[in-house]
Amino acid sequence: MNIKLLPAMWERIMGITVIDPDGWDRKNLDEDWAKPLTFDEFYDKATESTVDRPMGERNESRIMARLNIVSYV
Repeated sequence: MNIKLLPAMWERIMGITVIDPDGWDRKNLDEDWAKPLTFDEFYDKATESTVDRPMGERNESRIMARLNIVSYV
């Protein structure tokens, strides 16, 4: 997916909140967080971070449905 969105938008789409952004450049967090990312870039950074998600959000089909919505934007 080549769509680039800000991390905050990916958070909303994915239904997660990045609590501890270890995947981002902590020395320049504000600047790094302000960069639009593809889904793959966001996913890589988010998997290196501590995230909060609602109970039951491990369901891949829910995540893929959210991504399909983004692909039409």
